[in-house]
Amino acid sequence: MKRLILTTLLMQTVLAIYALPSQSEKYAETRRLLLGMDRSVGNKPLKVLFEEADERMADLKKALYDAEKQVNLNAQVILKYFAAPDGLAALEEWYSFRRKQGQEYWMPKITLSAESIYLEGNDDDLIRSVLKILHPSTTAWAKMVAKNKRTDTVLIEIVYGEIFTEGWHVVVRKEEGKWRVISNNLVWQT
Repeated sequence: MKRLILTTLLMQTVLAIYALPSQSEKYAETRRLLLGMDRSVGNKPLKVLFEEADERMADLKKALYDAEKQVNLNAQVILKYFAAPDGLAALEEWYSFRRKQGQEYWMPKITLSAESIYLEGNDDDLIRSVLKILHPSTTAWAKMVAKNKRTDTVLIEIVYGEIFTEGWHVVVRKEEGKWRVISNNLVWQT
């Protein structure tokens, strides 16, 4: 009987291991998403990468060392937007590595909020609060791009204008029941 139980447990473990995607398969998927990512509101790779940033953290860190510039830059964008301490530390390590190697490197124009700005209102008023506090204009509109539900972190796009436009990305995170602004950056102007 013991032998049967042990054999069954061993078989379940082996099957579970083979059912999981390998690390290289997972990285290949993350890399494919990074190659397809741009910072537009309808971009599915941006949405997926932001919503799964915590689960893909190891892949995003690995992508910093990828030889493909687009993969590298987009990994930096997600790590900065998500602003997890270990992701930001990995960015600093990578910048230091590149400097020590005497290699050039590229950085997206993303600045994290230096001060603690908290939004008013509840979850239902989040977009309205972002517009009121950060972008108080009658010509601006906003849309939620992505939400990482595990960390209560939200990426919101703000657009000014109709013909000549500019777009901003705002990232907010719920901390102790309040929405704190993580970053507020101009992404494009036309």
